[in-house]
Amino acid sequence: MTAGDEAGGQPAAERRQTLTAAMRRDLLAEVAQELGSVVEGDRGIREAGDGVALTSKVEPDGTIVLTWWMTAMAPAGHPRWREAAATLCAADEAIYTSALGGGFLVEIEQRAPSVREAVRLARSSQPVERVRTLAAAFPEALGRLAPEAVPDYLLPKRDPS
Repeated sequence: MTAGDEAGGQPAAERRQTLTAAMRRDLLAEVAQELGSVVEGDRGIREAGDGVALTSKVEPDGTIVLTWWMTAMAPAGHPRWREAAATLCAADEAIYTSALGGGFLVEIEQRAPSVREAVRLARSSQPVERVRTLAAAFPEALGRLAPEAVPDYLLPKRDPS
């Protein structure tokens, strides 16, 4: 069993203590070593496949948070883009963009109580496939919204000269 699986004799899921920054760094280093991630500050990052990245971080209670993410382009934006995203996203999934369109970000987050569980989740192909599915579906969902003008307050400021 690893340090990430138990702390003070308690399973990670039962921990109530706050880990020190050094303890979190050690857990992150362990996760990064298992996954082949590069540690940058308080996060690990690696390519998950098919243009999807995977970041990992350790919360103060020892929970390991894995986030699969990808940026993509949409041909047009929409002021009600959040509605389109809501029709696609389940819990722990998100799409972010602007009313003006262009690029957008897709994220899926999963939490693991131990290093072993984090590694198991990270090695699954399902989150990568889901991120790619959301990235492909979001422009179509935007296109199904009735057209409407972007409100002036969302438009970039223009130089009066």
